[in-house]
Amino acid sequence: MQSRTRGLCVIIDCLFESLSFRVSLHSLLSVQDMLSTLQDVSKQREHYTADAFICCIISRRCSSGLLGTDPRGSGLGLDYIRQLFTPEFCPGLAGKPKLFFIQSYEVSGEVLPADADVFWSHCSTEEHQLKMVNHRSVYLQSLRGELQEAQRRRIHMVDVHMAVNGAVYDHNYKHPRSSYSVNLRHTLRKHKTIQTNE
Repeated sequence: MQSRTRGLCVIIDCLFESLSFRVSLHSLLSVQDMLSTLQDVSKQREHYTADAFICCIISRRCSSGLLGTDPRGSGLGLDYIRQLFTPEFCPGLAGKPKLFFIQSYEVSGEVLPADADVFWSHCSTEEHQLKMVNHRSVYLQSLRGELQEAQRRRIHMVDVHMAVNGAVYDHNYKHPRSSYSVNLRHTLRKHKTIQTNE
Protein backbone atom coordinates (compact mmCIF):
# COMPACT_ATOMS: atom_id res chain seq x y z
CA MET A 1 0.00 0.00 0.00
CA GLN A 2 1.39 3.36 -1.03
CA SER A 3 -1.22 6.10 -0.99
CA ARG A 4 -1.87 8.56 1.85
CA THR A 5 -4.45 8.20 3.14
CA ARG A 6 -4.57 4.42 2.61
CA GLY A 7 -8.34 4.31 2.21
CA LEU A 8 -11.54 4.48 4.20
CA CYS A 9 -12.14 2.56 7.41
CA VAL A 10 -15.76 2.67 8.57
CA ILE A 11 -16.26 1.65 12.19
CA ILE A 12 -19.57 1.10 13.90
CA ASP A 13 -18.45 1.44 17.53
CA CYS A 14 -14.76 0.98 17.63
CA LEU A 15 -10.00 3.00 15.85
CA PHE A 16 -7.66 2.75 12.88
CA GLU A 17 -6.27 6.27 12.49
CA SER A 18 -2.78 5.17 13.51
CA LEU A 19 -2.72 2.88 10.45
CA SER A 20 -3.29 5.88 8.13
CA PHE A 21 -6.98 5.24 7.45
CA ARG A 22 -9.57 7.99 7.55
CA VAL A 23 -11.94 6.79 10.24
CA SER A 24 -15.70 7.24 10.01
CA LEU A 25 -17.19 6.50 13.43
CA HIS A 26 -20.89 5.73 13.98
CA SER A 27 -22.31 4.86 17.40
CA LEU A 28 -25.55 3.27 18.58
CA LEU A 29 -27.18 2.69 15.20
CA SER A 30 -30.46 0.93 14.55
CA VAL A 31 -30.62 -1.75 11.85
CA GLN A 32 -32.01 0.78 9.38
CA ASP A 33 -29.29 3.30 10.26
CA MET A 34 -26.59 0.64 9.88
CA LEU A 35 -28.01 -0.32 6.50
CA SER A 36 -28.21 3.30 5.30
CA THR A 37 -24.69 4.05 6.55
CA LEU A 38 -23.14 1.02 4.85
CA GLN A 39 -25.03 1.67 1.61
CA ASP A 40 -23.76 5.26 1.59
CA VAL A 41 -20.21 4.12 2.34
CA SER A 42 -20.25 1.56 -0.48
CA LYS A 43 -21.11 4.32 -2.97
CA GLN A 44 -18.29 6.71 -1.99
CA ARG A 45 -15.98 7.72 -4.82
CA GLU A 46 -13.02 7.77 -2.45
CA HIS A 47 -12.71 4.00 -2.93
CA TYR A 48 -11.33 4.51 -6.47
CA THR A 49 -8.17 6.14 -5.12
CA ALA A 50 -7.88 4.02 -1.97
CA ASP A 51 -5.71 0.95 -1.41
CA ALA A 52 -8.10 -0.91 0.87
CA PHE A 53 -11.30 -0.81 2.91
CA ILE A 54 -11.92 -1.81 6.52
CA CYS A 55 -15.29 -2.26 8.20
CA CYS A 56 -15.55 -2.87 11.97
CA ILE A 57 -18.95 -3.53 13.53
CA ILE A 58 -19.84 -4.25 17.14
CA SER A 59 -23.48 -5.16 17.53
CA ARG A 60 -26.10 -7.22 19.28
CA ARG A 61 -27.47 -10.00 17.11
CA CYS A 62 -30.25 -12.49 16.66
CA SER A 63 -30.10 -15.74 14.71
CA SER A 64 -30.68 -14.01 11.35
CA GLY A 65 -28.47 -10.93 11.60
CA LEU A 66 -27.16 -7.88 13.45
CA LEU A 67 -29.69 -5.99 15.58
CA GLY A 68 -27.87 -2.76 16.37
CA THR A 69 -29.92 -0.88 18.97
CA ASP A 70 -33.20 -2.51 17.88
CA PRO A 71 -34.74 -4.64 20.64
CA ARG A 72 -35.89 -7.31 18.19
CA GLY A 73 -36.46 -8.01 14.51
CA SER A 74 -34.85 -9.97 11.68
CA GLY A 75 -31.62 -7.99 11.84
CA LEU A 76 -29.13 -7.03 9.14
CA GLY A 77 -27.73 -10.10 7.39
CA LEU A 78 -23.96 -10.51 7.24
CA ASP A 79 -24.12 -11.77 3.66
CA TYR A 80 -25.90 -8.57 2.65
CA ILE A 81 -23.19 -6.45 4.28
CA ARG A 82 -20.53 -8.35 2.33
CA GLN A 83 -22.54 -8.04 -0.89
CA LEU A 84 -22.60 -4.23 -0.61
CA PHE A 85 -18.83 -4.17 -1.22
CA THR A 86 -18.63 -6.59 -4.15
CA PRO A 87 -17.49 -5.14 -7.52
CA GLU A 88 -21.12 -5.09 -8.68
CA PHE A 89 -22.18 -2.67 -5.94
CA CYS A 90 -18.84 -1.03 -5.13
CA PRO A 91 -16.66 -1.00 -8.27
CA GLY A 92 -14.14 1.36 -6.66
CA LEU A 93 -12.95 -1.49 -4.44
CA ALA A 94 -12.72 -4.15 -7.15
CA GLY A 95 -9.49 -6.10 -6.75
CA LYS A 96 -8.63 -4.34 -3.48
CA PRO A 97 -8.50 -5.83 0.04
CA LYS A 98 -11.78 -5.53 1.93
CA LEU A 99 -11.38 -6.41 5.62
CA PHE A 100 -14.37 -7.00 7.88
CA PHE A 101 -14.00 -7.30 11.65
CA ILE A 102 -17.35 -8.05 13.27
CA GLN A 103 -17.97 -8.58 16.97
CA SER A 104 -21.53 -9.64 17.69
CA TYR A 105 -23.18 -10.91 20.82
CA GLU A 106 -26.40 -12.78 21.40
CA VAL A 107 -29.39 -11.10 22.98
CA SER A 108 -30.71 -12.62 26.23
CA GLY A 109 -32.12 -16.11 25.87
CA GLU A 110 -29.82 -17.27 23.07
CA VAL A 111 -26.70 -19.25 23.85
CA LEU A 112 -23.96 -20.35 21.46
CA PRO A 113 -22.04 -23.55 22.12
CA ALA A 114 -18.32 -23.25 22.82
CA ASP A 115 -16.72 -24.06 19.47
CA ALA A 116 -13.00 -23.39 19.65
CA ASP A 117 -10.27 -24.66 17.31
CA VAL A 118 -12.49 -25.31 14.31
CA PHE A 119 -11.46 -24.60 10.72
CA TRP A 120 -14.58 -24.59 8.52
CA SER A 121 -14.24 -24.33 4.75
CA HIS A 122 -17.46 -24.78 2.78
CA CYS A 123 -17.58 -24.62 -1.02
CA SER A 124 -20.82 -24.74 -2.96
CA THR A 125 -21.73 -24.75 -6.64
CA GLU A 126 -24.56 -25.82 -8.92
CA GLU A 127 -25.26 -29.56 -9.24
CA HIS A 128 -25.29 -29.44 -13.06
CA GLN A 129 -21.67 -28.30 -13.08
CA LEU A 130 -20.45 -31.30 -11.10
CA LYS A 131 -22.35 -33.63 -13.47
CA MET A 132 -20.59 -32.30 -16.55
CA VAL A 133 -18.38 -34.81 -18.37
CA ASN A 134 -14.73 -34.54 -17.34
CA HIS A 135 -15.51 -31.82 -14.80
CA ARG A 136 -13.24 -31.79 -11.76
CA SER A 137 -14.02 -29.60 -8.80
CA VAL A 138 -11.72 -26.58 -8.84
CA TYR A 139 -12.09 -26.31 -5.07
CA LEU A 140 -11.17 -29.94 -4.37
CA GLN A 141 -8.33 -29.97 -6.89
CA SER A 142 -6.83 -26.79 -5.44
CA LEU A 143 -7.36 -27.96 -1.85
CA ARG A 144 -5.63 -31.26 -2.54
CA GLY A 145 -2.65 -29.57 -4.19
CA GLU A 146 -2.30 -26.92 -1.52
CA LEU A 147 -2.55 -29.44 1.34
CA GLN A 148 0.19 -31.53 -0.26
CA GLU A 149 2.34 -28.42 -0.66
CA ALA A 150 1.58 -27.38 2.90
CA GLN A 151 2.71 -30.76 4.20
CA ARG A 152 5.99 -30.42 2.33
CA ARG A 153 6.68 -26.83 3.41
CA ARG A 154 4.81 -26.71 6.78
CA ILE A 155 2.47 -23.91 5.71
CA HIS A 156 -0.24 -22.58 8.04
CA MET A 157 -3.82 -23.64 7.31
CA VAL A 158 -5.02 -20.07 6.82
CA ASP A 159 -2.30 -19.51 4.20
CA VAL A 160 -3.31 -22.77 2.52
CA HIS A 161 -6.86 -21.53 2.22
CA MET A 162 -5.75 -18.17 0.82
CA ALA A 163 -4.18 -20.08 -2.08
CA VAL A 164 -7.39 -22.12 -2.50
CA ASN A 165 -9.41 -18.89 -2.52
CA GLY A 166 -7.12 -17.54 -5.23
CA ALA A 167 -7.68 -20.59 -7.44
CA VAL A 168 -11.45 -20.52 -6.93
CA TYR A 169 -11.81 -16.80 -7.60
CA ASP A 170 -9.54 -17.06 -10.65
CA HIS A 171 -11.84 -19.80 -11.97
CA ASN A 172 -14.94 -17.71 -11.21
CA TYR A 173 -13.47 -14.72 -13.08
CA LYS A 174 -12.76 -16.84 -16.15
CA HIS A 175 -16.00 -18.87 -15.94
CA PRO A 176 -18.72 -16.71 -14.37
CA ARG A 177 -21.49 -19.13 -15.40
CA SER A 178 -19.90 -22.03 -13.56
CA SER A 179 -18.76 -20.31 -10.40
CA TYR A 180 -18.02 -21.65 -6.94
CA SER A 181 -18.79 -19.99 -3.63
CA VAL A 182 -16.40 -20.45 -0.70
CA ASN A 183 -17.22 -19.70 2.92
CA LEU A 184 -14.34 -19.89 5.39
CA ARG A 185 -14.77 -19.64 9.14
CA HIS A 186 -12.32 -20.64 11.79
CA THR A 187 -11.85 -20.39 15.51
CA LEU A 188 -8.24 -21.55 15.56
CA ARG A 189 -6.31 -20.25 18.55
CA LYS A 190 -2.87 -21.37 17.35
CA HIS A 191 -1.10 -21.66 14.01
CA LYS A 192 -2.04 -25.01 12.51
CA THR A 193 0.32 -26.60 10.00
CA ILE A 194 0.10 -29.80 7.98
CA GLN A 195 2.85 -32.14 9.10
CA THR A 196 4.13 -35.47 7.83
CA ASN A 197 3.92 -38.63 9.89
CA GLU A 198 7.69 -39.04 9.87
